[in-house]
Amino acid sequence: MSKPYTIYLCGSMRKYPQYNFDQFYELERIVYDVFDKIMKKHDVHVDLRVFNPARIDVEERGFDPWSLPEDTDWCQLPSDLNIREIAAQDSSLVCKSDALLAMKWWIYSQGATAEVDIAKWINIPVCEVDSAYMYDRLSSSEIKQ
Repeated sequence: MSKPYTIYLCGSMRKYPQYNFDQFYELERIVYDVFDKIMKKHDVHVDLRVFNPARIDVEERGFDPWSLPEDTDWCQLPSDLNIREIAAQDSSLVCKSDALLAMKWWIYSQGATAEVDIAKWINIPVCEVDSAYMYDRLSSSEIKQ
């Protein structure tokens, strides 16, 4: 079996309610949906894997930002998360990726900026996306069957 094509999602988390997890999940859904439409249109199959740091935080770290109180300071990382562990894992996933999708406003995030810099350093293509625009554009009649 061939190696799956991997895409890493990056963007701002801190400063946004629930650390912007909803946007990460939405972009992940859009990427899978668009790839599925492209593969069906061209009658090809590509194994796709999306590295979604929000999903990793939920599924591997047991972190649930939706359970935090409304008055949470979204600019601060919760004390039960270790930024060094997160940075090490995320950097490793960037290095294992075939492409990186940077969400709109990524430039205002230290972590996302570091991830983009790593990707550029090792020649991984970086594409800045606005998930709403991406879905509208890539779901257009050009791709529909």
